Amino acid sequence: MSITALPTPPSRSDPTNFANRGDAFLGALPTFATEANLLAAAVNANDVSAAASAAAASAASAAAVSTANVTAWTSGNTYAVGNNVYSPITFLTYRRKTAGAGTTDPSADSTNWQLVTGQGDATLAGTQTFTGDKTYSGTVSYSGTLTGLGLIARFSSPGPIGNTLRDTGAFTNVLAKNTTGADSYITVDTSSLSQGSFVRWGDAGNPRWTFFKDGTSESGFNAGSNFAFNAYLDSGSQINVFTVIRSTGKMYMSSASNPSAGDNTQQVATTAYAYFQAFGGATWQELGPSGSNIRFKGTTYTNSTGRAICVNVDMQSGGDGSRMKMTIGGVAVYGSVSQYGNGFGSLWIVPPGGTYKLEDVFRTNSVNSWQELRT
Repeated sequence: MSITALPTPPSRSDPTNFANRGDAFLGALPTFATEANLLAAAVNANDVSAAASAAAASAASAAAVSTANVTAWTSGNTYAVGNNVYSPITFLTYRRKTAGAGTTDPSADSTNWQLVTGQGDATLAGTQTFTGDKTYSGTVSYSGTLTGLGLIARFSSPGPIGNTLRDTGAFTNVLAKNTTGADSYITVDTSSLSQGSFVRWGDAGNPRWTFFKDGTSESGFNAGSNFAFNAYLDSGSQINVFTVIRSTGKMYMSSASNPSAGDNTQQVATTAYAYFQAFGGATWQELGPSGSNIRFKGTTYTNSTGRAICVNVDMQSGGDGSRMKMTIGGVAVYGSVSQYGNGFGSLWIVPPGGTYKLEDVFRTNSVNSWQELRT
């Protein structure tokens, strides 16, 4: 940055302009001081940045020298401490930590091999601008301003909860922001139609939740690449919460066991559970005038099954216009009316815990049969 030039200073040899030039010169000094301090801070920051860049360049140079012309790791070969090889699986360079031989590829043997190229954790500060693709494997801890044009972050060799881009600056947890006024996107892409892509949440290095595009192959007609949401147990195993089929947009809940009868919690119910709650396990039972538990007019009964029940009563009319009512939870619910003295029947629904009592409304009628759909 530049510093604004000071105006002509006052001089005793020019008494005519001394006062005006003195005022102008003194008035410019605060601006001069501010700009000088900013310049000093910028110089200091550049010095710190230059030192960090020099250290990084030195480390990169040392790594490049130490790993130049490395050969592929060979199973069963004996290696001395400090020997460098590249993995035939990852094509990354590893340095031997202990003398000896082995049959495990260095990429999977952290006890004996140390990754030495393009890996590890990095801490950045200040303003960083990326104008192309940057590839990194490890954890990036960042504080300051991150400006990205194109692909912001691409990671390989994920850890227990995947690789991490952390922002500890003013815009905490903001990975990408479009400053042009257009829509913003965070894209998790794969290189194959049969690969999954995941976003995970963890706790102290342990995965806890993930939503993802699964690896179901795209075989045409919009099939494949379905969306799912999973939970992780403490053991590390996953359980599916729900899955959305891409071709139809239909959501399917997990196959968790159905709650017990009478469960009134606000959990999402599957169609199978809803059907089970209404009809599952219920049968029609004959309760009058014959049966093991005969029902009578004028007696109050309580539905203690934990579910709604259906009560169907067939009556023998006491004459034309005969009618019955079922008092359910204190509310009279009227049944059908007999014509010409013929038999008649009615069906009532009694909620869980509700009381019910059958009574004559007009004329005295008798019960031909009393059936209940119940468990």
